[in-house]
Amino acid sequence: MKGIKKEQNRRALEVYPIAKELVLKNRDPFIEAVKLAIAGNSIDAMTDVNGKVPEKILEDWQKFEVNGENLNRLKGRLKKTRKLIYLGDNCGEIGFDMLLIEVLREIYRPEITFITRTFPVLNDATLEDAISVGIGKVAQIMENGLSEPLPGTFLKKIDRELKEQIEASDLIISKGGGNYDSLTEEEALKGKVSFLFLAKCHPYCSIHNVPLGAPIVYNF
Repeated sequence: MKGIKKEQNRRALEVYPIAKELVLKNRDPFIEAVKLAIAGNSIDAMTDVNGKVPEKILEDWQKFEVNGENLNRLKGRLKKTRKLIYLGDNCGEIGFDMLLIEVLREIYRPEITFITRTFPVLNDATLEDAISVGIGKVAQIMENGLSEPLPGTFLKKIDRELKEQIEASDLIISKGGGNYDSLTEEEALKGKVSFLFLAKCHPYCSIHNVPLGAPIVYNF
């Protein structure tokens, strides 16, 4: 799996300059960067060992339609955010997360901390992966401190320092289904988490009233 993860990151970085140019020339780079970060969620070892290739993601992303009301609510949250926690998910995908982080820094100027897994899980990104794609140049990077192969974020199990940072944050941007499944159980976080992920299974489609494979922005 380590070799697959490296290849996913390498290919994402190959298309990164093209993706950045396309996003920044758009009249609303924020919306396009959000859509692309969600499209990157298709690089997933749970659905396909290799995941969707970044070149195909660039094709799909521009066809995405995201709920405008949910995007505007996220914008409203970001306008009031000074300290932002960004929970990463898969390798490859983190290259597109980096682009979204750059756009957020340019528009809203928050202090951003990007969170990776400590224990390798499937193709989820670790500290080593995040550093390798360059996220350390645009955000502080922390591990979640979980010593178990859990594909989510569990407040009772994460590192104490990270828990304190989450409590002190104004907003958490959470990527992927694993983080969605775990953090929607945390009532204390209501009002400060925005989930970005793809509807990869029928329960997600039913809950959010979207077709299979659709992008979801959910402000918890």
